[in-house]
Amino acid sequence: MSSPRLHPTLLLSLLALIATAICALLLGRYQISIHEFLMFIATMLGISDMPAHRYDLLHSLIIEARLPRVIAAVLVGAGLSVSGAAYQGVFRNPLVSPG
Repeated sequence: MSSPRLHPTLLLSLLALIATAICALLLGRYQISIHEFLMFIATMLGISDMPAHRYDLLHSLIIEARLPRVIAAVLVGAGLSVSGAAYQGVFRNPLVSPG
């Protein structure tokens, strides 16, 4: 029995979502470089170490301020797409018809 595979379009969509979410975490009034973001993640995982004051600042910016907004945006977008698909399915009104 073969394992299920992800369709390439779905895989590209998931990668685009992850890349967009990471960009949203890095951009803002106080921009964070990719290097700082990776160091922050490594410090969270215990792999690396960074100064405590910088870690506290990045934790406040990323985890407490930006991450909830990004998660909310992803959930709202998913909810809107599911409700739109359900709406189209209930009323049998295809978005594009061959005619």
